[in-house]
Amino acid sequence: MKKLFAILLLVLMLPRYGWSVSANQPGDFGLGVMVGDTTSLTGQMWTRNDTAIDFAVGGSYQQAAWIQADFDKHFLSAFGRSTRFMSELGPYVGAGLGVGFNRTVGGTKYQNDYFVRVPLGVAWLPARTPVDIFIEVAPTYDVAPVNTVYLSGNLGGRYYF
Repeated sequence: MKKLFAILLLVLMLPRYGWSVSANQPGDFGLGVMVGDTTSLTGQMWTRNDTAIDFAVGGSYQQAAWIQADFDKHFLSAFGRSTRFMSELGPYVGAGLGVGFNRTVGGTKYQNDYFVRVPLGVAWLPARTPVDIFIEVAPTYDVAPVNTVYLSGNLGGRYYF
């Protein structure tokens, strides 16, 4: 835990010493982790100042493994500019696809399942810092082998290179 705190402190202090990278410019690429219903490695590539493609690879208690990709539209500064913190928050909505492997549904194990998801979240993009922290929920529809609708939720963060 001490190492994690030290790394986080270092990342947050780097911009003060001449290394200033934002997290929402076209071409910015970030890697990180997210935890919740699905624990995974996550990445995001900004295509414009307000759109990004993100992906995740991981697993959960229901699936041995899965991969997903989303296209997200961010509404930066949607909460106003009354404070610096509020101006750094941006809700987003997206659409994505994914594949799960070795999922058990109702006691029956399926080799693969395919799903469509609509992530809804809020991202905090601190100014002049190469990180983002996000929380999201995603209504998800399993298309095959069985039709199932469920809601997943995650909390995560990424570091931008």
